[in-house]
Amino acid sequence: MRRKYLTATLLFFCSFSAFAGSGSGEKKLSYIAIGTGYSQFNMIDRKVSPLVYGSAQSPNCLSFYQSSERSIFRADIDFIYSYLSPKDFSERSFVNIYPNHNGTLRELAASFTKSSLIQDEITIEYLRLLKKNENGKMNLFFGGRFNQYFSYASTQAPVFVFSELSLNPSLLLRYRFNETVETQTGLSVPLLSLITQMPYSNDPTDGEHNYFVSSFLMGSHLASLNRFQRVNFQQSLIKKFNHRWAVALDYNFYWFHYRNESDINAYSNSITAKVLISLNSKK
Repeated sequence: MRRKYLTATLLFFCSFSAFAGSGSGEKKLSYIAIGTGYSQFNMIDRKVSPLVYGSAQSPNCLSFYQSSERSIFRADIDFIYSYLSPKDFSERSFVNIYPNHNGTLRELAASFTKSSLIQDEITIEYLRLLKKNENGKMNLFFGGRFNQYFSYASTQAPVFVFSELSLNPSLLLRYRFNETVETQTGLSVPLLSLITQMPYSNDPTDGEHNYFVSSFLMGSHLASLNRFQRVNFQQSLIKKFNHRWAVALDYNFYWFHYRNESDINAYSNSITAKVLISLNSKK
């Protein structure tokens, strides 16, 4: 299964190269963008708890953006460090059962109020012009997107460990009000995904790998739309000041549902302010 996924990924990026080469004669504008903002994240992992967990976050992002009249290429890296806690409950209590050095099972009661949460997301997207209106202000783009997402809640009790590698068809609508102001509306859904829901076990090692690697491999499954559904939506407003500087205000929303032995649901709303720095020299 993983071999098929890697083959599909290779074909996906080969198609990127073919598309990019067909527009090599176009004038392209390139930007580096940095930004930060505010987001609300909520999730439930029914494998370990019936509780809903929430987190108020401050996402940080670094982006490379290249556009022309007929194509758009974008690579984004988002990183979040925050805290995750049960919603509507002051704390969560649990009993941890583990063997000692003699193999005797012991029980340890504990509780916690919040858990540190580390999340990252890497997105690589390439789109080609599909249609434009008569005055040229509204352009519709279609293409593909590779998405990597990882979320890890670290605490004494299992809460949320999840990884996604996915291939997504993408649509983007660009509307230019004038030479300096434009909006972009993007939508994508995954068709093929490699999902990892790491097992919550004291010792899942297979004897050949270390704890993290064997846990990751044991929890990985290839999934299509029948098992993993995700919606990615982005609305962006961009204002250019001159040939060098621009700013952007982004609204991002994603929701996903993974169905395996037990369901996982999560969604996030975020608003991010960005500064864009042009890499093109002034003509």
